[in-house]
Amino acid sequence: MKMDLPLVFTIFGATGDLATSKIFPGIFNLFCDGIIGDNFKIIGFARRFETDKEFRNYLSSYLYGDEQKKIEFLKKVKFCKGDVTNFNDYVKLKEKIQNEVEIMKTCPSFLYYLSLTPKFYEDVLRNIDKVQLTKICNAPSNWYRIAIEKPFGESLESDEKIEKLLRKLFVDDQIYRVDHYLGKRILHSLFTFRFSNSIFDGVWNKNFIERVELKILETEGVENRVSFYDTVGALRDVGQNHLLQMLSFVAMDEPQNFNHEEISREKHKVLKNLNKMNKKDIVKNTIRKQSKIYSKLVPNSKTETYFKILASINLPRWKGVDFVLEGGKYWKEDRKEIRVIFKNNNLFDKQKKSPNEIIFQIQPKPKIITKFYKTESIFNYQLTPYEFEIEEFNDNLYSEYYFLIYKMMIGERIFFVGNDEILEMWKFTDNIIKAWQNNLVPLEYY
Repeated sequence: MKMDLPLVFTIFGATGDLATSKIFPGIFNLFCDGIIGDNFKIIGFARRFETDKEFRNYLSSYLYGDEQKKIEFLKKVKFCKGDVTNFNDYVKLKEKIQNEVEIMKTCPSFLYYLSLTPKFYEDVLRNIDKVQLTKICNAPSNWYRIAIEKPFGESLESDEKIEKLLRKLFVDDQIYRVDHYLGKRILHSLFTFRFSNSIFDGVWNKNFIERVELKILETEGVENRVSFYDTVGALRDVGQNHLLQMLSFVAMDEPQNFNHEEISREKHKVLKNLNKMNKKDIVKNTIRKQSKIYSKLVPNSKTETYFKILASINLPRWKGVDFVLEGGKYWKEDRKEIRVIFKNNNLFDKQKKSPNEIIFQIQPKPKIITKFYKTESIFNYQLTPYEFEIEEFNDNLYSEYYFLIYKMMIGERIFFVGNDEILEMWKFTDNIIKAWQNNLVPLEYY
């Protein structure tokens, strides 16, 4: 499991919330656990600081753990002040990287991580190309890889432009499209729950399932990223990516093999067959709202902080099954889950107060809950509801990034998103976003 390959890790947007709260802590904890050795460097690229020391002091407050390990880790962190839209700053970045390579006295591997809002992706990729950051050095065992964060672009059109630039610089197995929900333990459990337990396969279809509810509802707001959020909104923030990925895990057929290509192929089949909505469908099947707290933060904004969408899949297995996608900020409780609700079509259904359910819960506590009934007495056959729970290890602040960054380093792409999937996710959401922008669905408040 330990990796000791020479590596230069460059993070664009290194002072942003995502980088400091998740990416850097993920790398730091890989280092503390001895999974990555000592032969690496990290270069942060952003506008905010002037020197390595300033950035290290800032970053230190986000790293928790052994103090000596923190000191050792921060020595490996360098900083390059720069604007992602300015070509000259990429020249300085290349010089910084080359200097670190000379100090390492070997040709390392290179991982570029775009921890930025999607509107900057094209600028970064064009400048990486112009300054030739994928040609620093070459050796038989070294590699170049790139990681980009969701949302992947701002629309279908922008994603296609980004993909064209990516393919100019990298082949597909060098590209890691990060949706951090795919690093969450409960989604891995959903995958193995479905495809290692044949007892559920016969009921995982329209004949037994009434609907599937997928929720990402959070009490927290967006105070630390208002400028980003107001250009994106809740649907692009969690719907176009997290929730549709969760849906694809629920609805996909069993892949032939446990690898990226086969899993992505099955997920793509589901996403391609999502019924695309016309204007009439959008008015009928979607809701958008804005928190009154957000309204005070950003007066006159028309950005939704909550949405609910009724979706369906045009595949024989799922014909007639409702898939309800719901996401939002400033909610009354944290509720992140996949709820599979079964039909009432049994002898004792009239006694049931609620249907059978299987719940894959991310928050408030990661666990799988199965709701079922049994009788307590042989004399009256009155049903009593029960819940069977399987608790998962709790996902903490950085655990999904700990997992995903490790997978990037070893070159395993199973729990990363394929571009074919992204295109279909945009095809589903683009019409909805355009209809909302044209106020076909009035913005409500809560």
